[in-house]
Amino acid sequence: MSIKANLFYDIAADEIVGLQQLNENKQYLPANNVFTIMARGIFHNWKQPIGYVFVKSSCDAANVKKLIFQTIRELYNINLKVRAVITDVGSNFVNFTNILKVSENNPYFFVDQYKIFYIFDICHLLKALRNNFLKYRFKDKNGNIIHHKYVIEFYERDKKRNYRLAPKLTDAHVRPQAFQKMKVKLASQLFSRHVANGMATEIEVKSLPEEATSTMIFIHNMNNLFDLLNSSKKTSFEKEIFKNMFRGEDYQLNLLNKMLIFFKTVQVLNSVNREVTNTIKSLHCWRITIKSTILLQKELNKSICTRRLNQDCLENFFGAVRQQGGNCFNPTPVQFKRAFKKLFSMQFLQHSEGANSCNDFASMLVAIESKERNQCQIINSILSRTTSAHKSVEVDTTDYRHLDMGEQNSLSYVCGYLIKKCLMKHTCDTCSNFAVACKVLTDDKLLCHFNAFDDDAPFGNLKMPDEAFIFYIATLEKQFASLFSINSILPSCGQNIKAALAAVPIPHPCEQFPHDYLLSLFVRMRIFYSIKLINKQLLSAPKRNRKLAILTHL
Repeated sequence: MSIKANLFYDIAADEIVGLQQLNENKQYLPANNVFTIMARGIFHNWKQPIGYVFVKSSCDAANVKKLIFQTIRELYNINLKVRAVITDVGSNFVNFTNILKVSENNPYFFVDQYKIFYIFDICHLLKALRNNFLKYRFKDKNGNIIHHKYVIEFYERDKKRNYRLAPKLTDAHVRPQAFQKMKVKLASQLFSRHVANGMATEIEVKSLPEEATSTMIFIHNMNNLFDLLNSSKKTSFEKEIFKNMFRGEDYQLNLLNKMLIFFKTVQVLNSVNREVTNTIKSLHCWRITIKSTILLQKELNKSICTRRLNQDCLENFFGAVRQQGGNCFNPTPVQFKRAFKKLFSMQFLQHSEGANSCNDFASMLVAIESKERNQCQIINSILSRTTSAHKSVEVDTTDYRHLDMGEQNSLSYVCGYLIKKCLMKHTCDTCSNFAVACKVLTDDKLLCHFNAFDDDAPFGNLKMPDEAFIFYIATLEKQFASLFSINSILPSCGQNIKAALAAVPIPHPCEQFPHDYLLSLFVRMRIFYSIKLINKQLLSAPKRNRKLAILTHL
């Protein structure tokens, strides 16, 4: 799922949310995608989100393998028998199948001794085929040309009729724009029985040429194939028998084997009649999916509701996540994290009528009414959070002696704020005198002078500590700049930075001075400010070139 690159400092967990974390590795990169895993029942209608990781772009094949293998082992440990893995047709998942040597002849892989069938999401496959159908021409094993021009010709004539042969067909179906290409409904309505029957009618009355017959048959077969691989119920209509649950009956196997041969032998031709079949990866995915479905039903020896073998449940979960943020299409990482925690075990999933996928009607495996934090976690060990070696990002450092006059004034003002907060924790004559030790108005303290409400003294009611304290804060700032990039990927990042800064000696005469509180306040303030600057840069940077840079001036 696509998310907005944004960092957030979680005070309670003392960690920065929004950096890339794959398996056991957390890297100093802002994430703009989230890789999510959900479990789904084949025979019983339940679903359960399992876990997620934030990634910079997409999860590469090697990390996909580690995540999926680890998750399958964890699920078997709690007696959930994983029989299939369903993914979309992204290049990382295609590469994943290549690593596992998944093929039409062996559409499965093994995790330890467990056989796992691999299935590509039928909805993504249908959209990919629709896009290729509208871009290229297909040539079957008999030399017949399957061309989208016949569908467009049929539509241009049909849309002018008062009583249409294919009333649902629109420009969005035959000339889809960017977002329309993402709609499964538009692809399924293009490859539908109504379009095939309408074209058959025009072929019979000679409105369409005989050459359009192969295109009509292709659309008719794709309608039946999608019904079979997306079945959810038993139908009494003879023309919709492919919507029945998959039982391995002869008419079902005949269709699957026929389409298996089609996807194996079809040639794809571009506009200059050059074959580009090898560049269309989805054809290979179709063959794996069809063969996996056949073998899975044969091995289980039960009727399968094939609609449970797609990603609708996960797409609906993403829709529910977006609804938690007020229909936010691209939530931030912390918004996703909070929505996932809420939806993880509480039955708040409501299907939207305008969603891209059909309602899966599945109930949550775990529906916990209690809001106790420790009760909302089932499989907490799937995605561990240890760290590994990484390359640090270079950050700017601050040298108090070389700051310009504006920055020196800002630093002095912040030092007065920090010493004032410390006085609220401990007050004595020594601390009070130290907080107002500076009595001379200099150029680097003009901001404090102008912000003072009382004109009787140079700094009025504002605190202005000794020059040594200002230099101490500047030293902490310089140390923080070098520590932040290293510790931001670690658990308890704030505590780690605070422990390192504690080694810097503080020039304060009072032994009871709340040094620990000062460090906590400084570290928390600096982390928040650094993240604010990072998010500002991420928001303003070009989408294709969002490099993480940190400004560390106070």
